[in-house]
Formats: sequence, structure tokens, C-alpha cells
Amino acid sequence: MGEFGARLALGGQWQRGAALLDRALAQNPGGGGYYHGSRALAAYMLQQNDTALTEIRQADLGKFPLFHLVAAVIYAQNGMMDEAKREGEAFVRMRPAFIPNIEAELKKRNIPAQDRARMIAGVRKAGLLSPDATSNISPSAGNF
Repeated sequence: MGEFGARLALGGQWQRGAALLDRALAQNPGGGGYYHGSRALAAYMLQQNDTALTEIRQADLGKFPLFHLVAAVIYAQNGMMDEAKREGEAFVRMRPAFIPNIEAELKKRNIPAQDRARMIAGVRKAGLLSPDATSNISPSAGNF
């Protein structure tokens, strides 16, 4: 159920995916590191900042490096720039080629264009992508 919820969310059905993730966490809280990270991303996309912050703090950042990026974006959204910087630096150390190719990386994960734009805006807010870094980002993703 949690895996299906995560896939629905990444496919743009954030609300439906979040509901399934919540149910999965309620039924199996012991296996929740991945589910919490996915739920945090869903909450970010749904502009549920408090939930995003609560969930990312319960995510397993060690096993799932992409959650460092999600954490950086969520912390930046909440004005926690020191935490955003720390998590962003951790992510870049683990995945140095991701940020320079962010549009392609998000696209290959089947994240819809409007959601890619929101995520890229968050990455910029976290200080991981300069405002003029648009070589690999589609024009629609650059207009926030």
C-alpha cells in the first residue's frame, strides 16, 4: 500500500498517494523510513509545510539519499536555511551529477512538469541551483 501510495504521489496524484502512505504508516510504523520520506515529499507538493517537516524528520536519510534533497527543500521552505544547507551538501556529496541534470533526473522519475517546476524552485530556494543555471531545465520549469 505504501509503495503504491508513493508511486501515485510521484505521478502527480499527491493527495491520493498521501492518503495511502498515511494508511501504510498507521498499519506498519516499523517500516516507515521510506514511507515518511515519500509522505514528506507529498506534503511539500501539497503545500502542507508542517506535515512535510514532521515527516522528513522521520525519514531514513541514510538508506535513501534522495530524501536529503527533499529535506533541503522542505527546510528551505520553512526558513530553516542552516538545515537546508546541511542536507543539500549531504545530497550533493552522494549524488554530484543530479543537480546539474535536475530536469532530466526528475523527468525520468515520471514527475509531471508542474511538479518538476515546484521541486526545482525549492532546490533554488535551498541554494543548490543558481538562478541563472538553466542549461538543462526546460523553459516551462524556469518560470516560477
